[in-house]
Amino acid sequence: HRRSTPDLFSSCRCPDCDKYTNKEKIILEYLYSFDVPVHIDEIIRATKLNVSEVNSIMLMLQIKGAVQQSAGNLYSLKI
Repeated sequence: HRRSTPDLFSSCRCPDCDKYTNKEKIILEYLYSFDVPVHIDEIIRATKLNVSEVNSIMLMLQIKGAVQQSAGNLYSLKI
């Protein structure tokens, strides 16, 4: 259930975009392209970031209130 986006990483569409790091923005933009929660393995595969980096970034994004985690390591946007 992917939303159509002409160029996924060309510009940040998230609110308060400047409060996120470049790597956080990559993940947020990726999640923005879906209307359903996305498994962390798919996020890792699509962003080409390493596992520990993505896990750390996802924790920071949860703390910042930008994403939420569901059962089964699924993530979706809260913003």
